[in-house]
Amino acid sequence: MYGSRVESGSQGNRHWKDTYTWRFSNRQEVRLVIDAIDFENWRPLATYWDGSGAPPTTGGAHLKLVAHLDPQPSTSSAPLPKAKKITFKLLKSSSVPGIAMNAPVVNAEKSPQDLQFEQARNQALGMVFVSKDRVETAPGGLFEFATAELSSFDSGAYGEVTAEAELEDGSIITARFRDTGDNPMRIPKRAPGSYVAEKWMNDHGAGAAGDFSDDEKLAGGAGDGHSGDGLTVYEEYRGFFADTVWFDTKPADVDFMVINDTNAANLEAHIKSGIQRFASATGLKVNSNMTDLDIKMPSDRTDYDPAKRVINPNALLEGGRHKVDQHAVVLRLSSSSTSPVSQTYGGPSSPKNISQIELSQKPTGDELVWTVAHELGHAANIPHHGEGGFRDAYWALQSDGSFHETPNSTITTGVPVTLKLEATGQVFSSPLSTKVTVSTKLQGLASGDETCIMRYPVANAIERASEPSVRYFITPDEPYGVTLCLDGKGKDFNSNRTYPDGSPRPSRHGDAAPGRGDCKHRICINDFHAHPPGAGGTP
Repeated sequence: MYGSRVESGSQGNRHWKDTYTWRFSNRQEVRLVIDAIDFENWRPLATYWDGSGAPPTTGGAHLKLVAHLDPQPSTSSAPLPKAKKITFKLLKSSSVPGIAMNAPVVNAEKSPQDLQFEQARNQALGMVFVSKDRVETAPGGLFEFATAELSSFDSGAYGEVTAEAELEDGSIITARFRDTGDNPMRIPKRAPGSYVAEKWMNDHGAGAAGDFSDDEKLAGGAGDGHSGDGLTVYEEYRGFFADTVWFDTKPADVDFMVINDTNAANLEAHIKSGIQRFASATGLKVNSNMTDLDIKMPSDRTDYDPAKRVINPNALLEGGRHKVDQHAVVLRLSSSSTSPVSQTYGGPSSPKNISQIELSQKPTGDELVWTVAHELGHAANIPHHGEGGFRDAYWALQSDGSFHETPNSTITTGVPVTLKLEATGQVFSSPLSTKVTVSTKLQGLASGDETCIMRYPVANAIERASEPSVRYFITPDEPYGVTLCLDGKGKDFNSNRTYPDGSPRPSRHGDAAPGRGDCKHRICINDFHAHPPGAGGTP
């Protein structure tokens, strides 16, 4: 039942006319509710794209949206009204460059809108595709519910969606989200002000953190006091591509990215073991799955361009969700087949300043494992235990059975020396001439904790200042380090001990130099903290 009444009047030069209308209906009152299937567990993903050719037209993850009419509390017994049309609208979609933090390496600005209604997938559900931002039910029907599908083209996509229903009487109602009554519904399911899926936050123990947080710490108090790994929570959630495979990182881990560009199949196992030894010693979460196609690579060891080696170039600057361009560390083999030197160019420092690590082709076995771990230590801002203190020499056997020390095997006479075993202090005689590496001072490269990967274990002879004509031969070979030290002290052969007869057995190489050692508390890989580069390369 409905009616109307018209009232008019005048006062002086003023005239008016009011019309009143009313409608009484026994129609059941309804509301439109919007929800999504498995919404609590859904997160956006992307279809891989390398930046060449046309961008993807198929999303990496799909979310089924459902809008349905629900009765409002009412005393009416009338049938539930239906909708002539139900429309889904994407009100807001992110358009962050790229599809992940490092992909694509080129043409990131040409990546597709992050959230879209795909035409084919929605037509398969019986929906009419209007645009990538809108789909609706087909004309001519009456509906109590409708289903649409929203696709993501970025692993960090976020946006807002709503639905509208045009009822039989022509009135239009707007949907409310099932859980909160909010309109519009936030995609993915996330807290207000956050762009990260709520479940991911909770699963990773980051529920109280903001998208902008970068405050993870190494276990046991390791590190130099600087927190974080250069990646915000949003960046870790959005994730990365390595050799076309997507992965995310955990906000509780301190992540360190290595590009193994050695291309040496015969050395691959030992290089991987060296990376693992470094990871175990430092407590860093090392990812070495990225390839030279996943970031902009340096041309050579002289290429310190900070725009290269960046692992998070496709940044979202809004709300502090990007704090710094964080860099990977590149491993390459030396171009020289004869050079014995491995070198970290720009180290010790944080990854931004490391143009590359150049590995000698000569080490094999555990020596190569140690070399990789040691050089990566320099890329985590860890210096040597000391500097210098080695001399290559040759012990030339003379015709009378004595020895001369000479620079190399081409020179057969030099400084007469007495040879003793370092283990016993007793004189010994060798039937052969011998090439040796002599440790010439305390607090040099070989000093400090014997188990530390940052100590050089290459000396096989000692020259003591108190006995300039005596050389002590070291046997067995010194072990390669497997840990990071907690102080600068020698614990075994680098401490002062006694020989079996009770006489003093001095430290081989001494404690670490002042201000060195304690390597566990020197780790920093966060480029935000801007550690200065080392002078040249660090072996």
